[in-house]
Parts: sequence; structure tokens; C-alpha cells
Amino acid sequence: MKNINSLTKTLLAFAAVTPLVACSPGFEASKASCTAGSCANGSLDNGGNGGGTGNQPTWENISMDGSINGGRFDRAKVVEIDKTAKQLVVRLPFIAGIQIGVQVPTQIPELPGATIGIEPGADGSSSLVMRLPLDKVLRGVDFLPKGRLPNGDALPAIPEGELPTLGLSFNNQRDLRGALYLSPTVVGLFINTKFDPYIRLTLPIRDQARTRTYGYFTSIPAKPSFDGGFFLSVALPDDLARAIDDLL
Repeated sequence: MKNINSLTKTLLAFAAVTPLVACSPGFEASKASCTAGSCANGSLDNGGNGGGTGNQPTWENISMDGSINGGRFDRAKVVEIDKTAKQLVVRLPFIAGIQIGVQVPTQIPELPGATIGIEPGADGSSSLVMRLPLDKVLRGVDFLPKGRLPNGDALPAIPEGELPTLGLSFNNQRDLRGALYLSPTVVGLFINTKFDPYIRLTLPIRDQARTRTYGYFTSIPAKPSFDGGFFLSVALPDDLARAIDDLL
């Protein structure tokens, strides 16, 4: 019976993502050399509309609204820029319809001005929400050790497979553990889950028109002694990074 239940869970997980398989060898190869550089066909690019048309950039021209493209989180917004607070806002969703509680945003001591918390969504689900000052995003940090996923695997969609990292914990959700990854213009966020995603699937994070890719969302299967989870990575396109740098 235990084997049957495990097989049923695996088939259900597979059925949820089968129409949207995005992890062919071509996809993996195309993203291997792309973090903040110019790439095509769903990889991070550096062209587009971040900082105006050659004139002095203004905050009105700054935009980076990115949503997951495909899977059960299709069109869920996961990245945006708060122009008033001058922050990059990253939302890492949990399973739709499941609320794990609320964690009031708390300061991240190692990154002044940065906060992280758990917020409810309109559909009754919860999201891990991190807000990072844009100057920290532009310049990264040089005092944190580099790290991979908590299970030792290389970071998905990150050519080097590792970035400066900081462990995260939550007062009201002690069984949740996370990790923040931060280097100049690149942000990664991992959170463990109470269930096993079973399948490693990487989906692009794109703008509303689905013509520009800002990053990737990856489900991470559980391994012995390590929970599964979700990993999200985004990179500021070059033109957007330049425009923000001029405005700060």
C-alpha cells in the first residue's frame, strides 16, 4: 500500500506538469551560459525596456513585473520593483490554495533595509515575500560565503552553481528553512516544503507579454536527509541595472 501511495503521488505530480515540460537538453544548454547576459529562447536577456530610450531614465520608466510561465503557478507574479521604497520584491509561492500561516516581515540583520515574511494570497495560499534594497541587488555582497542548495546540488540556472548565501529561519514556522543567494544583479531564494515535489522542473519567469525572461522557478525533489523545495532566481537585465544605478 505504501508503494501504491507513493506511485500515486508521483503520477499526480507528473500529471500536473507534463504539458509544460521545459527541461529538455536544449533548454538546459541554453541557460547554462546565461545569468545576466544576452540569450534567446527563454533565457535571461539584457535587451528591452528597463531604462528608457537613450534619454535620462526616470522611475516611471522602470518596470520588472515577472510571472512564472507554466505549471501550477502559471502567471503567478513573483518579482516586481517597488519604485517608492526602491526595493526589489521577490515572492516565492507555496502550493495554491494552501495557507501555511503568516509571518510578519522581519529585518534581515546582515542586509540593512531587507525584510522577509510570509503573506497570504487572494486564492488562500501563502507566499514567502522578500524585499531587498535595490542598491544591495546592484552591488551584491562580498562578506557572505558562497553556497549551493542546502542538499549540496548546484543552483539551477546559475552557471557557477553557487552564489554568496545566507540561511533564513522563521519564528512562527520553525519547520520552514530557507536560503538567500545574492551577487551583483542576481538574486536567488530557496524554501523547503512539507511535501516532496518529486520532479525537478525549471520554468521561466517572464514579463506579461512573455517576451522577456527575468529568471527561473525550479522545483527541487527531496533527497535522503534533505527536504524538497522551490528555488527562484532572477537577474536584473543590463539596461535596467544601468538605469536604476543612475537613479539611486
